[in-house]
Amino acid sequence: MNSEQFTQKILTESKFIYQYIIFLVPNASDAEDILQETTLIMWRKLDTYDDNSSFVGWGRGIARNCIRNFWRKKRRMNYLGDDLVKLIEEESFSGGNNETQQEKLLQECIQLISKNERKMLFMRYEKGSTLKEIACNLGMSINMTFRKLARIHDTLARCIGRKISEN
Repeated sequence: MNSEQFTQKILTESKFIYQYIIFLVPNASDAEDILQETTLIMWRKLDTYDDNSSFVGWGRGIARNCIRNFWRKKRRMNYLGDDLVKLIEEESFSGGNNETQQEKLLQECIQLISKNERKMLFMRYEKGSTLKEIACNLGMSINMTFRKLARIHDTLARCIGRKISEN
């Protein structure tokens, strides 16, 4: 892959890498920093990319390491837990069909949360609303909105983990 092809792929595919990052790091500013770091590493390691593999999967693998480093630097516990993250990644990113399976599991889990929680997810990830915009729209404080989204992430991650374990 040459630099022009890489640039085109990043422009069209980075949103999927960002969605993965923001799921694991719910602060948008931190997620954007991690995406930038991920993109830079992808550029530096472009010669290791296999054109026959998933570009998004490759990017998510690099992002996973950036996220782990982020949590280590912050000296926070990853609220998902390393074992659960590893299990989700193994099931999700080992091949193209598994990405579809991961999305299917996520959709199943989303149907189990409340309508208001689904609305928050839609606003955040489909519309791209900021925490401030969501808070204003729902009449909540920004801090409460952040905590609520973090709880939703945790709920979805545990649900996905359970469903993967069941299979």
